[in-house]
Amino acid sequence: MSEAPTVDPAPGAGPAPRQNVTDPTASPDPHLPKGMIDKSVLTIGMARCYRNKEHLRFVAQQPCLLCGRKPSDPHHLRFVQPRALGRKASDEFAVPLCRVHHREVHRAKDEKAWWQQARIEPLKVARKLWKETRVEGPY
Repeated sequence: MSEAPTVDPAPGAGPAPRQNVTDPTASPDPHLPKGMIDKSVLTIGMARCYRNKEHLRFVAQQPCLLCGRKPSDPHHLRFVQPRALGRKASDEFAVPLCRVHHREVHRAKDEKAWWQQARIEPLKVARKLWKETRVEGPY
């Protein structure tokens, strides 16, 4: 895919200032601008939040995980990353759901329990879909 994912700044912090600080113990992340720190490897790490419109379009082309209907909506799994005000989880945690099931999961009080009742492991599906759209290979 031609569109590279972007990394959102820390939730609630506004635009991230450029830093010239590097962490010698961190492996370089090809998605971060030069000179930026991968905050997920710090002692108190911050989750990365990728945004990739092409990946979301790919997820939307897949059938609903529960009923197989098309088209589907990309649902961002809410239980995999800490949430900030009004922020979705990273696009790497998106799975296809039809409009009916997408509304249903958003109305559920406990999303993990909703998925367990459906006998679906959404993280495995999200990881597989993310790997399929990665140009650089599995992430």
